[in-house]
Amino acid sequence: MKFNSNSSVDINTNSRISFSIRNSKGTINFYEQKNNLIGIFLNETQIGIIDKNRKVSFGGDKYSIKLKKGIIDEIMVIGFVLAYDCQYKNDKDAFVNYDWGNVAIKPIKEIDPNWTITE
Repeated sequence: MKFNSNSSVDINTNSRISFSIRNSKGTINFYEQKNNLIGIFLNETQIGIIDKNRKVSFGGDKYSIKLKKGIIDEIMVIGFVLAYDCQYKNDKDAFVNYDWGNVAIKPIKEIDPNWTITE
């Protein structure tokens, strides 16, 4: 991801279901889960969750991001979602598409699907 002419962030992956971004606080890990969920971890602590809609109309995807405030830059997470969607979830050819998520994977790191933001 390139923010301006002097600033960029690299998204790294060792598989199609886990991604990482290094920053000054450590490593931000994104772990894909079943049912269109992606867990967001800073080092080993869950700090957020991304939920992708299952029904796509006219090729438009909708993501819901829940993230603890002030832990990491929200723009970085939005940039990740845009890059992830363009690379893996681009459904341009579909009028209506149902995305059931990865139902056969065993996640690299399990998340708490009922995770909520706590101060």
